[in-house]
Amino acid sequence: RGLSAVEPIANPGDFDPAGGLEGRNVVPLPRPLWDAVSAAVAGQEDLSQSVALDLGEDASEVVARARRADYDPELARSVLSQVDGEAREIRRAIPLQHGGNSRWRHGLSQGSLDDRRLWKAWVGDPACYRRKQVDRSLAVGLLLDVSGSMKKHMAIVEKTAAAFSQGLLLMPGVDFAAWCYTGQSAQVALVQICDRHRLCLGGVEWGGGTPSGAAIAAAKAFMQQQRERRKLLVHFTDGEPDSPAHVIQAVKACRGAGIQVHAIGLPQHERMLCSQYGARNYETIQALPELPQAVSRIVTKLIVPRG
Repeated sequence: RGLSAVEPIANPGDFDPAGGLEGRNVVPLPRPLWDAVSAAVAGQEDLSQSVALDLGEDASEVVARARRADYDPELARSVLSQVDGEAREIRRAIPLQHGGNSRWRHGLSQGSLDDRRLWKAWVGDPACYRRKQVDRSLAVGLLLDVSGSMKKHMAIVEKTAAAFSQGLLLMPGVDFAAWCYTGQSAQVALVQICDRHRLCLGGVEWGGGTPSGAAIAAAKAFMQQQRERRKLLVHFTDGEPDSPAHVIQAVKACRGAGIQVHAIGLPQHERMLCSQYGARNYETIQALPELPQAVSRIVTKLIVPRG
């Protein structure tokens, strides 16, 4: 459906601000205010200003809007039933976390005996144990390209979002969200398809070009609102971006804001991935059906650094 998601939501001429109240002195809404009101009514958020800033583009050339997908309970249940293995791959890592961001907690009543607090046992105080605990203060974003070439693969996109959400749902201290995106160049429509509250897969559109840079910058705007100390954005794309320069700018802006960016792509685009994300910040998959497993593997690897 191309760029329909980022075109004006409605024609101002179709809207009667007077609401049929003849005789009132009605002042027409200025176009910027009309756009803001229209977006609010439609449940959309305008991210154009922040995206333009990160891309280094004039704000008048950028259209970036975001909305939440529709909740379809039957579709959600159906997709969730297909991703137990992939979700389990992420959940399995919870008790295995060690090293990296771990730290000792002291003065506990269970765990390993703490040499420095053994004296507490002699005075009847059970707080003589310690336990290593991983800092899970982490926000994870998943960004999925649903350009025209993904038309036949939307079921894989749904499974990927389901595995991602179910795998992270039981991790305390980890917040997450996933988005799909469509558009062209500096025009992007971002659709949130999951977070900690719900898996929403209804009404997700595909089509258009591959505005990856604008999409990364839009996801950054949301991730900057999250309070977690560590932030990670995983981006999947099956092709080349409309603007490589925008991708490089957006990735740089993310990293400048403390957001780690990792990409997933296809082998034929490996050179492009390396130049835009860095030699150790991407992974390739041989075929699209591997995407749910790849996301599970990458999220686990990046969340749980092995020492």
